[in-house]
Amino acid sequence: MTRQKAADLAAQIGVAVRQNLANKSTHLIVGEQYPDVLADHLKSSKHRKAEKMQDDGHLIRIISETAFRGLLSSGD
Repeated sequence: MTRQKAADLAAQIGVAVRQNLANKSTHLIVGEQYPDVLADHLKSSKHRKAEKMQDDGHLIRIISETAFRGLLSSGD
């Protein structure tokens, strides 16, 4: 699923979609990761930032693309 498709689907169910993480962010959807574009990391910079936010006490959920698809289909 492309980022745009995920954003469109999330917006259709009432999610306020943003391109960047902020203190107001409550969820991060992470897609399949491709190591060749992650600059020697196992996770994207947004994923790592969200984990840091969690460590700092911010209530943000990190959801895989697969789980996101499941949430969408369960709302039918």
